[in-house]
Amino acid sequence: MTDWTPLNRQRHQTMRWRPRRDYLHSSGQSLVPVLLGELGQLMSAYTLAFSEQGGEFATVAILGLGQAEHFYMGPNGQWLADYVPATLRAYPFQLLGAGENKHALCIDSTQLNEDEAMPAIFAGDGTMAEPVQEMLTFLQHCEQQRIATARACAALAKQALIEPWPVTLANDETVESVGKKTVQGLYRINESALNALNGDVLAELRKRGALALAYAQLLSTPQLQQLPKRAQWQAKLQAHAAQVKGATAQSAGDSGLTELFSESDGSLNFDDL
Repeated sequence: MTDWTPLNRQRHQTMRWRPRRDYLHSSGQSLVPVLLGELGQLMSAYTLAFSEQGGEFATVAILGLGQAEHFYMGPNGQWLADYVPATLRAYPFQLLGAGENKHALCIDSTQLNEDEAMPAIFAGDGTMAEPVQEMLTFLQHCEQQRIATARACAALAKQALIEPWPVTLANDETVESVGKKTVQGLYRINESALNALNGDVLAELRKRGALALAYAQLLSTPQLQQLPKRAQWQAKLQAHAAQVKGATAQSAGDSGLTELFSESDGSLNFDDL
C-alpha cells in the first residue's frame, strides 16, 4: 500500500523526488477510476464500467479480468495503450482530503530522497518548484473532473439506468490460457431504460454530462474483446522477460506488441486530461 505523505515546507524544504519512469505503481489494479473529460480518449482502448461503494457509483476502466489482474502494463512497467488514464499520471503525487472541502498535496514517501541529481520539491524561496506546481494544478483539475463525474453517475443512478453487469468472457482457440472468466461487482448502462426516457429527462442528463457518459460506456463495450488478447500478450511478455531480463527483454517485448497495441507515455495535458 502506498504511504502518502502530505508535503510540508519545513519538513521537505531540502528534499528531492524521483519522477515516474514507469507505471509499476498501478500493479494489482484491475480497475482504474476515469473522468468525464477523458472519455473520448478512453473509448478506443478501454472498456468502461461502473463500480459501487457505499451506495455511490464511480466510472472505471477495466484493466483485467479478475481481482489484481492488469493487462495494460508490460513486465517492466511500460504502458500498453496510446492513452494512460489521468489518475495514474501524476504519480508520485496525489491530492487527498484534509478536512471539509480541503485537500493536501501528498507524495509517495518511498519516492522522496536527498539526491541532488533529482528535482527539488521546493524552490529556494520556499515556493513550490515549477514541476511540482504543475502536478498540483493537474491534480486540482482532476479533482474538479472527479466531482463532475460523480454527479453524472448520480444522475444516471437516479433514473435507474445503472444495472449489474456480470462480465463473462469465454475461452477461444486463440487465447487458451485465459479460459472462461466472470467478473463480478461491475455495472453498466441499461440501454433499454435509456432509450425509454422522455425528452425532458434526456435534456437534464445531457446538461450534467451524464448522457455522454452513458453512451461512452455503451460504445466502449466491444473493447472487452481486447482483454483476452492482452492477457495472452502479457503472459508471453512475462515469460520472455523471465528468460532474458533487463533491457533486452523490454526491447523484444515492445517489438512484439506493435501489431496490437501502440505504447506512449501520457504526458501532463491540462486541456484533454
